[in-house]
Amino acid sequence: MHARRWFAPLAVMAAALLAGGVALAAIPGSASASVSAVASKVLPARSAVVLAPGTSAVNPLTLAGGYTVYAQGNATLGNSEFEGSIAVGERLRLTHSATYQFAHVIAGTGSYVLPTVDGDPTRVLIGDYASDPANNQGRVQITSLGATEPSQVGDLKIVDRAAPFVSFTRGDWLRYARTAGTDDPPLIDAQNQDYPDDANPPGTSAGDGSIFTYETGADSRAIVADYVQASADANQDEIDECFANVVDPTQLVGHPVEILEDAGDRIVLGPLSPDQPNVLQYADIEGASLLQFSDGTPGPLNPLVIHVAAGTTTIMPPAIDPEGTYSPYTVWDLSEVTGAVTISTGGRGDGSIYAPDANVTISAQPWDGQIIANDVTILGGEVHSYLFAGALPCDTPVEEGTFSVAKELSGVAPGDVAPGTTFQVRYVALAPDGTRSTGVLELSPDGTPASPDVQFPFGTRIALFEVPPDDDVLPPDLAWTDVTWDGDTTFVIDGTHPTTELVVTDTAAPIPAGFSVSKQLTGSGDTAVPSGAEFTLSYTVNGGDPIGLTVSPDDPAVVADLEAGDAVTIGEIEFPEVEGITWGTPVWTVDGVPVEPDANGDVTFTLVGGETIAVQLTNEADAVGWIAISKTVAGDGSSALPDGTMFPLIYTLDGGGEQTTEIPASEAITFPPLPAGTVVTVREGELPEIPGVEWGAPGWTVDGSPQVPDADGNITFVVMPGTTVSLSLTNTMDGFGSLSVVKTVTGPGSDLVPADTAFPIEYRISNGPIITTEVTAGVPVTRDGLPTGVPVSAREAAQPDVPGVVWGSPTWTVDGTVLQPDADGWVTFVPTTGTTVEIELENTATQPAPTPTPTPTPGPTPDSGLAESGFDGAQWSALAVGAMIAGASAMAAAGLVRRRTKGHRA
Repeated sequence: MHARRWFAPLAVMAAALLAGGVALAAIPGSASASVSAVASKVLPARSAVVLAPGTSAVNPLTLAGGYTVYAQGNATLGNSEFEGSIAVGERLRLTHSATYQFAHVIAGTGSYVLPTVDGDPTRVLIGDYASDPANNQGRVQITSLGATEPSQVGDLKIVDRAAPFVSFTRGDWLRYARTAGTDDPPLIDAQNQDYPDDANPPGTSAGDGSIFTYETGADSRAIVADYVQASADANQDEIDECFANVVDPTQLVGHPVEILEDAGDRIVLGPLSPDQPNVLQYADIEGASLLQFSDGTPGPLNPLVIHVAAGTTTIMPPAIDPEGTYSPYTVWDLSEVTGAVTISTGGRGDGSIYAPDANVTISAQPWDGQIIANDVTILGGEVHSYLFAGALPCDTPVEEGTFSVAKELSGVAPGDVAPGTTFQVRYVALAPDGTRSTGVLELSPDGTPASPDVQFPFGTRIALFEVPPDDDVLPPDLAWTDVTWDGDTTFVIDGTHPTTELVVTDTAAPIPAGFSVSKQLTGSGDTAVPSGAEFTLSYTVNGGDPIGLTVSPDDPAVVADLEAGDAVTIGEIEFPEVEGITWGTPVWTVDGVPVEPDANGDVTFTLVGGETIAVQLTNEADAVGWIAISKTVAGDGSSALPDGTMFPLIYTLDGGGEQTTEIPASEAITFPPLPAGTVVTVREGELPEIPGVEWGAPGWTVDGSPQVPDADGNITFVVMPGTTVSLSLTNTMDGFGSLSVVKTVTGPGSDLVPADTAFPIEYRISNGPIITTEVTAGVPVTRDGLPTGVPVSAREAAQPDVPGVVWGSPTWTVDGTVLQPDADGWVTFVPTTGTTVEIELENTATQPAPTPTPTPTPGPTPDSGLAESGFDGAQWSALAVGAMIAGASAMAAAGLVRRRTKGHRA
């Protein structure tokens, strides 16, 4: 609870009772003087009343801070309208969807002063507004209806700043609702505030019209209490004790009021004390609907206190006529009541309700007075703002206090500062009498609060400031960056705040640090790299996400937003594409010291506070060229080349060791980049053996120019910077085939044909000359060296004359297929590389029909044996060679049978 604050000197009440015919003065801390004047009356002349020593005048309703209704917890409104102001520590909600107006005055009194929050006159102060439409149908309007001066135009103030509520323009005022532009409840129309000017939280304790309070936080009840109870005459405990003393007849503080007349629903009170609180027990008037006075009426110094005993749950308050006259001087004392209490009347209810520990439900038509309770529910009609203007004589406490300050550290643990470190906070105290004093508090980093050794009289103004701590007490990579206080460093020690506790937080943060990366180029191609060429790097800080960085030879990169102690890992991930340049391995230095990269090519270093570490990255730019070699296979034997055949190439670079690569036929290969100026020697390796193929000499060109290999078959050239040397290698495949001819004789006359009978055959290669040879039955004849792909034609010449045999038409079968001779008897076929054409020539021998013949005259017996066929191998070979020479072959004339040469021929 807040401590007590006393405003008036003890003589105030003694001097308040004036001579007859003079109006009573207002009690400080009560409603405005104008309210008191309205309710003032002329009292009989009597002696001035002097308060007992050690007592002071206390208005118990100042605990409400000038608000008509103060619900320390929640408030539920289900009545028709509200005149005055309301403070709700926690949540406000409304139970019906009709427009609900907060006005200054409509039918009650407007002679009251609005309380202020952050310097702004305030009509509605709440912790938060219920956001669920299911239990809050409120359409609140905060208007200035009835206001006659600017101080009576009140604002909306909300502690909570969280969603789902937003602000927007509605008409010419600010609307506070769940979504922008909506007309659906719950909503509040703050008609005295503007959007967007008043929609943002204030930056200082000068609210400047904002709908939000400067103080904020999760404990809205405490924050609202700070605002509301700041100027209370006393705290709740002291007020409760004061009420207990007033209503206790043994204390002789209050005057017990007797019942003069009990007419059932009307009760007339006995004489009232003019200078003491008049105490009436509710139990004595329960059931009455009207309360009347007989001798004396309540006023500022002799208010009517209606005491409600503990355990009471239902109250039926009577009206006190005339309306509004005695409402400011009547208070319902529920200081002993806890739990739920229903206060209900079919008519008007008069007086203020003090029930800080009760949950009060009020139903009246209207209620004229202030209300303090834990939770408040208002039903029925209006609420009229008749603020309590009376005073109670209460004990005066010791009027002095003190303050304390504790140290909190952020960014550094208390144990990490230098041993023995303390933090100094200086204070200046200005007492009410103008006396000035100073002092120093030594704060421990462990958070132990420190207080001055002296107490300060109420009204003393304190100003605090911290002596800036030295960075030397911190670890070397930290520095002090900020100091914050959890409250105002200038404050007043008074009855409400006899003790002020503050925490000052010093924040340490890593000292700013950074690094720079510069690019240097070396190598044979460094001048070919444009100065603006960009190199892409990537770095991480303390193992975090990669961050890209670009650097060029004429534009170093600087990273300056890091902190001392940060571990930076950096690597080069992309080089610029420069024609004719290859990049060597990056070389790193950190602050001039060479650093070996890790397996990923990265280097790591730690930043130093207040320094920019210089990182230099050197790239070797090597001028390079390329070699492209294409392979072509030509010749009539190329069709015999198996798919996937690889041809070896043997090369050396700058006279080094021989290296071998392979190239497929009819394709090209490109060598990796080679340093410009590299001398390359290359030759073809051993060629594959392909049946029926003779390889010609390889043909080389370099950039289109024919090359003559040296004695070892090598050609030599130099790699040029930025260009590709194009080599072409052509291999010629001369293909050859062969044929095999087998002669068969069939038919009934075949037995008559001598075994060595020679059968003449004619053949020609392409359109060459006709060559004649002979075959005998059953003896295969093979001929090699036939050019691949060249048609060969053959036919049988005149068949031999064999007695008793008649020859049928010859049948030609080539590779198993019977061929029909053309009109001239020719059959044609094409030899393929490495294959033998199998030819079968069948002759049918028949016998003529027998005819009578004369008996021949015996003659001399011929020699035994068959005549030689005249077929001569040498003759065949000679004829074949001649035909091939004449018909497009370049065969060697020396061989009778040309054999295919395999492999490479030098």
